[in-house]
Amino acid sequence: MAKISSISILLMATATMASPDRPCLAAVSWGDPRVDLFGTAPDTSIWHKFYTGHDWQPEKFERVPSHAGTCPSISSWGDGRLDLVWVNETYGYVLHKYFDGGRWGPSWDDAVNLGSGVGVPQTYSWGSGRLDMVGIADNGSTGKV
Repeated sequence: MAKISSISILLMATATMASPDRPCLAAVSWGDPRVDLFGTAPDTSIWHKFYTGHDWQPEKFERVPSHAGTCPSISSWGDGRLDLVWVNETYGYVLHKYFDGGRWGPSWDDAVNLGSGVGVPQTYSWGSGRLDMVGIADNGSTGKV
């Protein structure tokens, strides 16, 4: 019951910190008991916090360098792996950053540009080393990217 209470308290705190005109929260787990939370902050950066099974880390949200124009999408295809995707607020590019074995790539400050033409991308994975994305294209069609 303590885990559920801890998550409820964090979600309430997160809701009050998110931008009122763009509230969003994404969660993923790469395995028991790990839970990673991501959301868009009022300054358009992406905030991150994770649950270890004992407590939430870091004490305050860490600010992932970004200027998100959409809510982030997060997925995991294995232990210690996170894939974070969002649309850049300034240029509309779909950007990808990953966490793999204790470090962010391609670096803490950089993200991989996956191109443009897709709004609100959502990621998922059904196997090791696999990252799939669906989204709404600029022409309004939806599909796998």
